[in-house]
Amino acid sequence: MMRAFIVRPFDTKDVSPTKKVNFERIDKELISPALAQLKIHGRTTLDIMRQGEIQGDMFHRLVTSHLVIADISIANANVFYELGIRHALQDRHTVLIKFPVDGQKAVFDIATDRYLVYDADRPADSVAALVKRIQATIDEGQADSPVFRFLRNLKPQEIDSFISIPLEFGEDVDLAKEKRHDGDLDLFATELCGLDIPWASAGLRRVAEAQFKRKAWDAARRTWETIRETNPREPLANRRLATIYQKQPTPDLDSSDKAVERALEGADPELAAELRALRGSNAKTRWLLAWQNKPDLATRRQAALKSPFLTTAFEEYRDGFYGYLNHYYSGINALALLKIRIELAKALPKAWSARFKSDKAAAEGLGAIENDYARLKAAVGVSIDAALARKDEWAQITQADYECLDSDRTDYVRTLYQDALGSADAQSADSTRRQLEILKSLDVASENAAAALDVIATLIPAPVVAPPAMVIVFSGHRLDVPGRQPERFPARSEALARKMIYDKLVALKQQTCGPVIGYAGCASGGDILFHEVCDELAIPTTVLLAGPRDQYARESVADGGPDWVRRFHAMLNKRGNEVRQLTLDLTLPRWLRNVENFTVWQHNNLWILHTALAHGADKVVLVALWNGEPGTGPGGTEHMVSEVKKRGGRAEVLDARRLLTGA
Repeated sequence: MMRAFIVRPFDTKDVSPTKKVNFERIDKELISPALAQLKIHGRTTLDIMRQGEIQGDMFHRLVTSHLVIADISIANANVFYELGIRHALQDRHTVLIKFPVDGQKAVFDIATDRYLVYDADRPADSVAALVKRIQATIDEGQADSPVFRFLRNLKPQEIDSFISIPLEFGEDVDLAKEKRHDGDLDLFATELCGLDIPWASAGLRRVAEAQFKRKAWDAARRTWETIRETNPREPLANRRLATIYQKQPTPDLDSSDKAVERALEGADPELAAELRALRGSNAKTRWLLAWQNKPDLATRRQAALKSPFLTTAFEEYRDGFYGYLNHYYSGINALALLKIRIELAKALPKAWSARFKSDKAAAEGLGAIENDYARLKAAVGVSIDAALARKDEWAQITQADYECLDSDRTDYVRTLYQDALGSADAQSADSTRRQLEILKSLDVASENAAAALDVIATLIPAPVVAPPAMVIVFSGHRLDVPGRQPERFPARSEALARKMIYDKLVALKQQTCGPVIGYAGCASGGDILFHEVCDELAIPTTVLLAGPRDQYARESVADGGPDWVRRFHAMLNKRGNEVRQLTLDLTLPRWLRNVENFTVWQHNNLWILHTALAHGADKVVLVALWNGEPGTGPGGTEHMVSEVKKRGGRAEVLDARRLLTGA
């Protein structure tokens, strides 16, 4: 995903009366290998000129490239012109390199800047040093532009504001989000990171936001972390990661707090309120861990009052709310925590008094937080009223939470929750339930909380679909066309191939007690046999077609003969909605067509794999009917096995050489 722009002289240049240097060799033996090791795609001004592009494209790359490498070995006007533009537009990630020239001094204006010195006669010797320098430049994230170092108020340009993503790509991302095809989103992220796509960074941000809204937390974490690698202080990436780290199966609260701290730099009041609420939520989680598993009410209340995280969480929420009074979410959380603190202090006077020098000071301290509560309650009430007036979707639930804390009319509180949660989604109801259970567990406003929990218990839950315990992906050789030499899957071996697939699937089913599902294409040979065997074993499968049904049948089924075509159509008709299609016409989407050495069949393999991986990488098993040899074209079984192994996945290979011997 990271892209570099290389600024350098071209061809062979006279660098002294007795020395010539071939800069193409330096690019080939030093710069390109270093970028390849770091998996960074790179282009030079020469690439632009060869394609007949205008000067504007050079300006565009200087501002949008995550990294610029500039060879300042000789006094080349174009190099220094382009370097000056880069230093004026971006504050960091510019690496200077040069070789020493006898009798030549460093250019005065950048003489104090660090640069890598290499040997023009042996450029390959400096690859490791250049890799180290590039990596350090990226990791440090410090401004290396002298322009920005001296003009402190100058702001670097936002890269993605200069990049437009193709219309079709944006539509594909939106469709995947709408259809809940999380595997498609993960596929897009993988291709944007691994292929040479000029607009990859902006596209990746679009995908990451879709994954975040889909609550595909693990995939969203990987994508946002990739984006943040190019700029550790990237505000939106840190905001999203602060939430994502909270939502992991095992929350990473320390990483969430660090992400909040980064995102707070330069945040406006509204955003700062949101971020402090995130940090308050982390502190509240730590507070809950201190008491929620205690066996009885008395010990729970003691532990809850004594935990310093009660105060920390309250202060984070309060500061967020007072910094932006429209942020009623942080206000209601601060109010609830302060209510709990007051009630626990009253119920446990000895524990409360232990915090103070005298009983009088303890009483004054309690009075002070009661006054704070009254002021905060008034402010939060006004904030909720304003939110109700602007039809904020969460305000009605928050109003019920507000009344729950102090109302002496339990039936009124019950009615508020009934009205607020009647059309709410499961997430809203669950979030509300967790807050109410805290009050009930600590016996604070417990009658109101119990009534509200009764309301939530009457809501009709969405049907729970058990997630698969194992996801089997199949990839295998197609049936040989008549006369194919050398043979790979002759028609006479169909029964043996079926048995090999059957035996493997039976063995896999025995390894798990939960549901098993499968994914595969539907080509003649291994694919169709896989689906048929899965039907016998009551394993539901989804057919994933690389293109339209008729074109797919012509390309991947028809040469097996009319019986295979019949079985293909029967399989699709039986599956109904469990058939998906990747492309409209068996060609790459427009936004991938300019990528070199990448075909629709590779795209298809990655799609099938990522559709399965969306269920969890630890659940995926690839069953491959493969002879262990390279395929005749890209995107075959060899490619699928390679991609699974690249991800540390499990591949069960059925030795297709047996199909030739019958053994």
